[in-house]
Amino acid sequence: ERADKARVRQLINICTDQQTLARGLAISQKYPFVHTVAATTPHDVLLEGESFFPLVERHAIAGELIAIGETGLDYFYEHSPKEIQQQFLRRYLQLALRV
Repeated sequence: ERADKARVRQLINICTDQQTLARGLAISQKYPFVHTVAATTPHDVLLEGESFFPLVERHAIAGELIAIGETGLDYFYEHSPKEIQQQFLRRYLQLALRV
């Protein structure tokens, strides 16, 4: 309602884990102006990348995502090793190109 009153016509909801993706998809079903985007953050790819990527892939292929993100490289904190971050960045970029 606040978005409508502020004349916001489109929203992007970034989902970075299984729980936020499930909620995000439900929100976009109820409110078609809310668009879902998903990926594993660079910080979380070590712990969640392998389990979350197939879900993102499935929903992307089904046309339920409008973009792939939030992904990338973050070497400042190094919560995940650089090599793992690079691997998942490549995987998400390849997925984005496929869909």
